[in-house]
Amino acid sequence: MKCKRLLLMMGFFLSAGALGQGVVREVPVTGSHAVTPPANLLLAQTEEATAQDPVIWVFRHRRPKQCTGKDMTLAESSAKLMDGDVVVHGSACGFRTDVVFVSSCGEPTGQILLHLIRASALETALDLGYGPAQQVKYQRVECPDKTP
Repeated sequence: MKCKRLLLMMGFFLSAGALGQGVVREVPVTGSHAVTPPANLLLAQTEEATAQDPVIWVFRHRRPKQCTGKDMTLAESSAKLMDGDVVVHGSACGFRTDVVFVSSCGEPTGQILLHLIRASALETALDLGYGPAQQVKYQRVECPDKTP
C-alpha cells in the first residue's frame, strides 16, 4: 500500500506541470465561506514554509450521491483535515469539469471541496479520503449558502 501511494505521489508531482496548465476561473473565497486557520497555525505555517515542501490543492466530493444525506460543508471538511494533523492553508468550493454528471437520485454530483495543504501532508490527506486536485479538471465556484 505504501508503494502504491509513493507511486501515486511521484506521478502526481511529475504530471502536475502538464495538468496545471488549464484555465481555472478564480473565485475569491470570503465571508462565511472562507476558512481561516487559527493564528497559531498561521505562525507555524510560516516557520515551516520551504521550497522543498510546497503547498498543493487536495479535494473531496461534497456529497457522494444525490438525494442521500447531508452535504459536507467547507468548514467540516477543513476540520476533518485539521483533526488529522494536516494544516489547511486555504479552502474553496469547486465543480468538476472533466466528468458528466447525470441528474438523478443516487448518482454522484460534481461538487467538490478544495483545500490547500503542504505536499508532505498528502499521504495523510489520502488516508482521510482526499485526492490531489491536479489529477482532475475543475472550476472554482462560490460555495452554496445551504444544502439543496
